[in-house]
Amino acid sequence: SQFLNINTCQTTCPDLTYPNSSTFRCTACTNNCLLCTSATSCTSCTNSTFLYNTSCIATCPSGFVGISSVCQSCTANCKTCVGGTNICLSCVTGAYYINSSQSCSTSCSTGLYIDYLLQTCIGCNSTCQTCVNTSSTCTTCPSSTVFYNYQCLSNCPSGNF
Repeated sequence: SQFLNINTCQTTCPDLTYPNSSTFRCTACTNNCLLCTSATSCTSCTNSTFLYNTSCIATCPSGFVGISSVCQSCTANCKTCVGGTNICLSCVTGAYYINSSQSCSTSCSTGLYIDYLLQTCIGCNSTCQTCVNTSSTCTTCPSSTVFYNYQCLSNCPSGNF
């Protein structure tokens, strides 16, 4: 089929238009579409907008990040992300934010404990090897210290050995 575009019949329509099979004309795309298959179905977008499903939007919705003019789903337990699909700002339920790597994990590594209220992995204080519930509630100690009453001490308290 051929389509009328500015007084010329063409087999393909230029960017910003689509081949309208009911009118046999190159019809303008709408809503920031660079390429479209119909008036409401975009396949790529103009500058500074992002393709989401078949629409071009200014900002990607929560759970997506705009990369190369396309809204891409956050991955790796990220609820929201920025700059990349695995650079997290917040985590899905059951995953915890690790500030140092801007990532989310379903568990915290050694030296970190889960703050359930903040949904974050937080570092134990320097005396603890591992901790739970707070940074100073030690569960294990470095070999140079002694574990006593959820604390890591340099020596046993008096009256204990």
